Amino acid sequence: MTWKTPTRRVVAAWLACAAGLVGCIPQTTGDLDHGGFTYDCTGSFDSACSGELFNQSTLPAAIAVGAPFGLEYHGPEPTDEDGTTFPVSLEPAAPAVLSGAGHAFVFQSAGTVAILAKATNGTISDFVHLVGAPIASIAVTDDGGSPQASLALASGDSVILKASPRDLDGNDLAGALSYQWESSDGSVVALGSGVSNNRAVLTVVGKGTAEITITIDDAKAVVEVTAGEGGAP
Repeated sequence: MTWKTPTRRVVAAWLACAAGLVGCIPQTTGDLDHGGFTYDCTGSFDSACSGELFNQSTLPAAIAVGAPFGLEYHGPEPTDEDGTTFPVSLEPAAPAVLSGAGHAFVFQSAGTVAILAKATNGTISDFVHLVGAPIASIAVTDDGGSPQASLALASGDSVILKASPRDLDGNDLAGALSYQWESSDGSVVALGSGVSNNRAVLTVVGKGTAEITITIDDAKAVVEVTAGEGGAP
């Protein structure tokens, strides 16, 4: 069994990375060192994403159970002595723990699973291990990254809060999740648009106190907001 030379596009991308040029596709090398893997964010509300960048070269330390994510393999395809090339696709070694195929996957339960870059003739071109972990807590920060358990805001003030799912060790979990934001009193603090993802805009519309609750599956976080004329000192 031999290995077909990578396509010109892939080779050009590798060379671009080496030279620091546009068109670079940085990758995490597979365990067999035959090719590389890239993590694909399925939305800007994936904590593994940065701004508008939806393709990450560094694979996340852990991915939240139940959170969709994407993975791509960039490497050669096996070829037999007759010159027949066998296409490679991705599949999990333990589908009961990590479901999906092709480029889209979801952890169904916690665990460490190998994703195989497997050719149609059964040859394993390469593989990489990913970790799935349950959400243990939700960290809430402002847009600058400072933790926010409580806020004192003046009338008319607005603030952006970000929610990040974390594992038992306090590490951020990757993957696209559904976030639910609620204000206990909308006449005091109103939630703006975009409250279904990991960021929300809070605006003070009255005086008093309100609790902002963020929920991801069974995990919750609460931020207490005191709203009035003075706001924060």
